[in-house]
Amino acid sequence: LGRGRKLDKMPAVKMVAAYGNKWKMWWLQMQPQWRREKGRDWPLSRAWTPKEGASEGGWEALAVGGQNGIFIVVMTLAWWLRAAGSTDAEDKDRDDALQDVGLVLQTLLHFETSRKRTNDDDLEEVSTSPPPKKKRKVRVTS
Repeated sequence: LGRGRKLDKMPAVKMVAAYGNKWKMWWLQMQPQWRREKGRDWPLSRAWTPKEGASEGGWEALAVGGQNGIFIVVMTLAWWLRAAGSTDAEDKDRDDALQDVGLVLQTLLHFETSRKRTNDDDLEEVSTSPPPKKKRKVRVTS
């Protein structure tokens, strides 16, 4: 994306198994430490609800917006999902990745909500007046 890659053109993944393995390792590195079970790298533990996961913390690496945040995870997962599957093991890995990203997205919603509430609680005074109206520029053409 940083090099001006067009978002409407998905690259072809030619080596699906290698791509999948690299994607999983990248995804694992972004996860909170508590998600990793000893002796088991994939699939990650999903024995928690989004609300419980949000309270556990450690989501700062994934709770990032914009083109270099969680969007890039979803986009690269789409490339993997779009690639032609060849074995049942690869299909299972992609299914696990899709379920995992879905659960993390739900968790991030709870995480951001709880983080926002904490920040709001820190405010001493909250304004109840409506936000000021923005002035609109009108362009006149003849």
